[in-house]
Amino acid sequence: MKKKKIIIASIITILIILIAYSGYKIIGKSTNEMLSEGNGLPASFPYVTYEDLINENDTLCCGKGIALIGASRTMVSTEELILHMKEKGITFRETSEEDAKNFLEHNNYYMKLAAYRSNYEKCAEGKRKGKYQNLDFAYLQELSRLDMHLRHLILEMCLDIEHAIKVRLVDLATKDPQEDGYDIVRRFLAEEGGMRVLEGIRRHKSGEYCKDLIAKYYPYFPIWVFVELISFGDLLYFCYFCEKRYNVKIVNSALMNTVRDVRNAAAHSNCLLN
Repeated sequence: MKKKKIIIASIITILIILIAYSGYKIIGKSTNEMLSEGNGLPASFPYVTYEDLINENDTLCCGKGIALIGASRTMVSTEELILHMKEKGITFRETSEEDAKNFLEHNNYYMKLAAYRSNYEKCAEGKRKGKYQNLDFAYLQELSRLDMHLRHLILEMCLDIEHAIKVRLVDLATKDPQEDGYDIVRRFLAEEGGMRVLEGIRRHKSGEYCKDLIAKYYPYFPIWVFVELISFGDLLYFCYFCEKRYNVKIVNSALMNTVRDVRNAAAHSNCLLN
């Protein structure tokens, strides 16, 4: 158990370092700059409207010459997917094809499972050139399970971080003799982007867990209610605002941006180990 925890901790550390490094490389670059450098869609990638998406002549593929990232795929059966994997060099020695079929139909789907193939090398030459080396379907299964446990662990850690930030913010406001709990929120919402934050809260007015708080306080929130209603990203913006107001350091901004990205990836069940 101790060894397993050490392995998971090592994986998390490497993951955070990689994401932090990726974030560092693009700091200060505009969206257009990143696109033109090949870090996203081509700079000439056209704007797509709703009408484009529903055009029966398949505008996305041919009407405007809009390029898709990768070739357009045809949906195939589970049996065909297994055949495709075998053609790619993936074996079924540790897990039978029948068990693999059952797994793909009831536990996970191919695109997510196939993402873990990037952890394995392909043959560079010979009869098996271009096929995966020593990759069995069972290994992809196990990586998907490890990834699930890693996501759960990351979410638990991020929830603890988020809670600690909220406690710190409320404590700072409580200890300010000039603060009534409402003024600091009013000042924050009066800043540029404040209406966007309020709109984000409004979108949850029908939510079972927030509707009573929103109905009671909207749009004048005390800080102890406000921190319960905003997103993690907006919580960080509020942090930076409070840091300036109280002239104290609450969080490491660069690290928190990484935490936000990892948290969102884990919350949306994105692959982390590929």
